[in-house]
Amino acid sequence: MSRHALQLAGVVICVVSTMAFTGGAADMDRMAEAIRTEATLPNAGPQGRPLPLATAWCSGTHAWSEGWRPVHQLERIEQGHFLLPWFAHPGRGQELDEKAEAAFREYYEAPIKRAAELHLPLTFIASQWESVLTHGQWFKLPPEQNPHVVTPEGKIKKMMSPFGPIAPWREAGRTFTDNTRMRLLQEWYPDPPLVIFLSNNEHPKLRWHKVETSKRYMDTYGEGHDADFKRKVVADGWIERYRALQAGMREGLDNANWRQTAKFVAYSADGPEYFGRWGGWVHYSLHSPGRISPYPLMWDGGSPSYYTHEWCPTTDHRTWSRQVEFMNTVFMLEDAYELNPDWWYEFSTWDGHEWPWRKETPSKVMVY
Repeated sequence: MSRHALQLAGVVICVVSTMAFTGGAADMDRMAEAIRTEATLPNAGPQGRPLPLATAWCSGTHAWSEGWRPVHQLERIEQGHFLLPWFAHPGRGQELDEKAEAAFREYYEAPIKRAAELHLPLTFIASQWESVLTHGQWFKLPPEQNPHVVTPEGKIKKMMSPFGPIAPWREAGRTFTDNTRMRLLQEWYPDPPLVIFLSNNEHPKLRWHKVETSKRYMDTYGEGHDADFKRKVVADGWIERYRALQAGMREGLDNANWRQTAKFVAYSADGPEYFGRWGGWVHYSLHSPGRISPYPLMWDGGSPSYYTHEWCPTTDHRTWSRQVEFMNTVFMLEDAYELNPDWWYEFSTWDGHEWPWRKETPSKVMVY
């Protein structure tokens, strides 16, 4: 993805600066300490709010994004830039043949070991972990054991259910960390101050206004409940299941320090910044009385999108704009901190640029 992110532990500031830097060992220690300090400060402490660090969704695993490879990130840090190092989440396989091991080591080993020398925090970027439930053996389970939506007619849909069995979520989560590649990373860097596991969080899920298409919901609750009730039971179901997924990932880590410092963060896991924009906004929200969003109970942090999307007429110079919508995040963050004082907040930015340009959906930069 060509989405860039500013990762912030609790503050919305789009400024990244560089320090006076000569490249000596003392400067590198100061640089690493500054990054480490800001990434691990509490949201409300005597030192004030943490300052921002820059990172990106592009992890250098494709030819067009090789400039974002971790080895280049560490070079930029050594030049005085405040970056939070990020890596693609490694594969789940237990066996590494000679070619796979060479590719793995070429991408990870030197930058992970350099990050260890500097004692830097880490981020591992994934797609959506729960998708393995759909594409793995769990989708083949019988309806009563299946974590997906089961219709009243008994059909299993490729869509996650907030009412299905929880055990598969925990089992699936463990596969992402209980594997050969992740064990090597922990061996190379045994004591990181912070490890963020970042999910793209876009796998299909049952929406609250469709719950009566779920056999489990109908069997448990029946018809006739209002929207607040439906949103709450769906949200409560997601909280339990996503925390089980993360618990499995945490349990799969060999290193106690990694287990302790791990945070699980999700793209678009935030209060609805489109709050009140049009009548249908409620269909995409899980608000209920006393809770604008369940995400601070589902995750350790969220990464909403500050995008001038190519598919809609938002720009920076219209009322329908990201800067107006993001004003909603101010009160939503207050609510998030009430539910989860350690909530990690970041946001992803994108100017709508698409390449190559297409006539049917031109790059947003052409709008300006």
